[in-house]
Amino acid sequence: MTRGRKKLRAIMVDGEPYLWRFSPGYERTGCASEPYRCRGIFTAYRKGQKRNPLRIVFSTWEDPVIGGPLKIGAPLDVGALSDPDARGANLYTPGMANRLITRARQLGWDPASGVFVVSDGVLLLRSVIRKPGKPSPT
Repeated sequence: MTRGRKKLRAIMVDGEPYLWRFSPGYERTGCASEPYRCRGIFTAYRKGQKRNPLRIVFSTWEDPVIGGPLKIGAPLDVGALSDPDARGANLYTPGMANRLITRARQLGWDPASGVFVVSDGVLLLRSVIRKPGKPSPT
């Protein structure tokens, strides 16, 4: 089976058209007890400005049955799986894409002037999924 490129999805953010995708994957850890971690990349750019993308790299826990938390909206911390108040995020949803693009713009991403890379996407994600009324860590 040949694997093609993941299809880009369209979204409007603050009245402007963007294209985005979430590409999940794995990375080796070198640790015998946890040999792999999930490593996903969220990519977005303003339509017509593909050379100036937003790239957010997420490194999270991995489960042999469900995969990683960002595919299903599970909490970001393994210990919080049984906590009904723990919040997660599914990066395949347009609402989450909107939040990430909006937050990156607030942090300085200008889709007209260059690539913007966030190497710790989990920290950024925590700031957009926090409970109402709680301060943002970023």
